[in-house]
Amino acid sequence: MIYDIYENSLDSIEDGSFMVSDSEYERINDYYAENYDLIPTESESNEIIDAAFQDTIALEDEANDLLVKATRSYNEAIDIYNEI
Repeated sequence: MIYDIYENSLDSIEDGSFMVSDSEYERINDYYAENYDLIPTESESNEIIDAAFQDTIALEDEANDLLVKATRSYNEAIDIYNEI
């Protein structure tokens, strides 16, 4: 995903649809060359996105469990209050 954004940006720079100074173009290319190993490939980006999605699902499940427990505790507290 990040890789695609970078590639699309370079394509738009090269075909002239995105205007940038020559020095900025060189800076982008230099950064890319120096940090190529840090930029995830498309499959790595997809793995990162999938992992984040799975984490989100797990957190949502945990939040739902906590909501159920809180509701039970609230109902128990109401029952105890009503008995008094």
